[in-house]
Amino acid sequence: TGGGAPPSQDGGSESPAMAVMFPGSFAALRKGAEEKRKFCLVNIQKENEVASKQLNRDTWTDRAVQQTVASHFLFWQHNGDSPPAKKYLGQHPAKEWPVVDIVDPRTGKRLNRISGYMAPERMQEVLSRFLASHTWGNTGPDA
Repeated sequence: TGGGAPPSQDGGSESPAMAVMFPGSFAALRKGAEEKRKFCLVNIQKENEVASKQLNRDTWTDRAVQQTVASHFLFWQHNGDSPPAKKYLGQHPAKEWPVVDIVDPRTGKRLNRISGYMAPERMQEVLSRFLASHTWGNTGPDA
């Protein structure tokens, strides 16, 4: 109920990631992630996109994905039309929706981007592969 609302307000399972979602600004996300030595996981969605609804319904509700996200990332999700998302997209433009970016909180550099829907098993695989190749102190030149 307010300005920083999750991507969809039409009830049901449209915002299942609330349990792991970071509620503040992108700057606060970066600061919090750096303090906790975690990466930022940014999800920008379009409310009317089926792929965004699928990501919320299937992927973000998956127990393994939620555990990985909670352990290694601070998760930030916004509707692409919201002011925080527009500001973020000004720095990290997108052409497809939804967008899931992994961002280094120390630099603000995008280290990985996933566009469109990704099933839970595949998301878990991508996040695990990222974590295997990016330790906190070494993000790697080819990231």
